[in-house]
Amino acid sequence: MTVTADTLRELHRIHMQLSDLKNRLDRGPKQIHIREVSVTEIEVQLTETQNSTRQAKMLSDQKQLDLKTSENKQHFSNGAKKTILILWANKSMETDFPPFAPSPL
Repeated sequence: MTVTADTLRELHRIHMQLSDLKNRLDRGPKQIHIREVSVTEIEVQLTETQNSTRQAKMLSDQKQLDLKTSENKQHFSNGAKKTILILWANKSMETDFPPFAPSPL
């Protein structure tokens, strides 16, 4: 039984294909694991980003509430000052005239 060069080439090609397929088969689970780790890391980043965004929104809402509260206090304060001035003016007008005299309108 003689082995020809063509048969040896074919055998070599088959061994190379077998070796390549085994390597690809071994790399499959490793690639899956690497992708799963990558997905997990991205999910952690997503959660952190969502938490950061939520905290920033809460801080923004709190600052807006503080600003509105401050504006309302200032508005109330200005309104109270005007009310006090009006009351004081009315009071001084009442004391300028005798209690039983008719008002000069």
